[in-house]
Amino acid sequence: MKKIRRLFIFCVILLVAALPLVMAGGAQEEKKAREAEVVTINIATGSVGTEYELLIKQADRYMAKHPNLKITALNTPDLATDRLGLYLQFFEARSPELDIYMIDVIWPGDLAEHFVDLYKYGARAYVKEHFPSIVENNTVAVSYTH
Repeated sequence: MKKIRRLFIFCVILLVAALPLVMAGGAQEEKKAREAEVVTINIATGSVGTEYELLIKQADRYMAKHPNLKITALNTPDLATDRLGLYLQFFEARSPELDIYMIDVIWPGDLAEHFVDLYKYGARAYVKEHFPSIVENNTVAVSYTH
């Protein structure tokens, strides 16, 4: 149960840190986003415990402050191995269906090549707001080529 709670806390922290980064950009991109009808962000989540309900509650709060943003949640398998398998299918297919993935604390190194380096988009400004051990666990030095 503690592992699920830690995973949920990590995912909420990731969501809180990632949403401003997803919405960030140059003045022109922000203007376009405001003028657009709705920007949709799709999040992969699970249904273990209250994970899904808490994500929806937080997403509703965020959307209330940002009316041009719609957050949808894809309910993924409860078993970590099944969820990882589903994520790998999305990555191999280069599917644009998901924008944010809630991941297990042991996956960052295995999945790093599939994710965006948030430091390139201003994440450094938010790092101090999070637990150092969470940031350390989820910061991966990657050297690969595509």
